[in-house]
Amino acid sequence: MMPDPGGRGLIASRRHPLIIRFRKVSARPQAARRERLILLDGLHLLEEALASSQVPEACLHSRALRRTQAGRTLLARLQDLSWPLREATEEVLASCAPTRSPQGILALMRRPDPAPLATDPLALLLDGVQDPGNVGMLARTAWAFGATALLTTASAADPYHTRALRASSGALLHLRLTPGVAPADLAPWIDEAQATLVGLTPRGGTAFDALELRSGPLVVVMGSEGKGLDPAVAALCAQRCTVPMVKGCDSIGVAAAGSIALYLASRRRLLAAEGQA
Repeated sequence: MMPDPGGRGLIASRRHPLIIRFRKVSARPQAARRERLILLDGLHLLEEALASSQVPEACLHSRALRRTQAGRTLLARLQDLSWPLREATEEVLASCAPTRSPQGILALMRRPDPAPLATDPLALLLDGVQDPGNVGMLARTAWAFGATALLTTASAADPYHTRALRASSGALLHLRLTPGVAPADLAPWIDEAQATLVGLTPRGGTAFDALELRSGPLVVVMGSEGKGLDPAVAALCAQRCTVPMVKGCDSIGVAAAGSIALYLASRRRLLAAEGQA
């Protein structure tokens, strides 16, 4: 048995307590939420975690990680920062990875407390978007177009789900997250922050260029593809916007529509800030 970098033995058993914990969080999203843990899988997410304020609880890697320059570089950085590293056999690590082709490194992080509602200039609110992959893709787009906050209602998927984190390409580690927010809590904040909530609707809404903005945050609000926005959330949206499509096209999907809406909203906010609209 070869020693790992921390001076502790190579983990070669699936019954090791640390492996059992990783497997539990990987296989049971409910357990991850209950224990307030995040599972990160792969080099890119670990690199994004290093650039964020996330706090590591455990980090598991295989010897295969040392076979690439990127892997060696990442391990050196983690060791320099005194991350809690353990080495496991490739078979053992694969047994607790959420993907079929793990990249040789996993980490458990503590979930941060929900961010308070603030005055971020551009934010995204997801209501009823239940596919974690869509939540992650929308978070990635929001981050790319300058949004700094993501809010979800209780009916939306967990933004810390492993599929959401993977689809976000790490963006979810940088956004201010307020999961499970209640519509009743949003109402007083909208008035206090002078926020503009814009509900996305497939047809009949105004163009983003015609948005009337208040002085505070601009929040793009998206519902599920099938049911749309919950009535309580829809009632908070002072304005409705529609992504322009050719006649006869019914839908382009929530991730695609959200990407376009976030771009248009970002552009509208920027023009308004520059006094051009």
